[in-house]
Amino acid sequence: MKITCKRGKNVTVEDRVLVLKMVKACMTELNKPKHEIGFAKQKSFWKPLHVVIKKKSQCSYAYEDESISIDVAEYHRGGRWLNEYAAYRSDPVIGERKQAATPESVLFAIVAHEVAHHVQHAYGPYTRMYKSSCKKPHGDAFQDIYRILRSTLVNEQLDAEAERIDAETFKEIEIAYKTDSKLYKDIRAAFKRGEVKHDKVVLMYKKVVKSSNAYRSIT
Repeated sequence: MKITCKRGKNVTVEDRVLVLKMVKACMTELNKPKHEIGFAKQKSFWKPLHVVIKKKSQCSYAYEDESISIDVAEYHRGGRWLNEYAAYRSDPVIGERKQAATPESVLFAIVAHEVAHHVQHAYGPYTRMYKSSCKKPHGDAFQDIYRILRSTLVNEQLDAEAERIDAETFKEIEIAYKTDSKLYKDIRAAFKRGEVKHDKVVLMYKKVVKSSNAYRSIT
């Protein structure tokens, strides 16, 4: 398979090696005959794939069948929360993980997500099982391809043994963060309307920073 790569100026060589290793692992798995995704006459992913690696705190995405873009900023911050779309967020296999084992495992899931999109568009129209559903962004074709990668490669790492806090404590920290964030926005708006003094905004800012740090430390 032909995979090319472009990395941002603030992306390390180590990041490039790690992301490309994950991409190749995903493509190799999906190319196995048992998944029936490769072309009937040639069981190999011969279409070129361009991988862009950035560190800008932006979304990762796939540009249909041509390229994928992976942002490693959250990985470097140590993020352990894998967020997924509402349509399948609660799915036990391809759903979210609020406390993944490692930041690397979350990055692997993000890479798998975007590879699934690439394969959905590049190969879906030529397969018997995906040709009628491959155009929907997060529909059955995408979910099925993503499920293969999550179940065979990614979830073992996401769900590995790790230090995690109990669900009740997690919920309390999450609620505190969301409540403080909303209240801070409301107070800022009130300040702009001249309804509160600036010192109240400063105090609320300090509070939201504290709850944000607590929340980030568990996700």
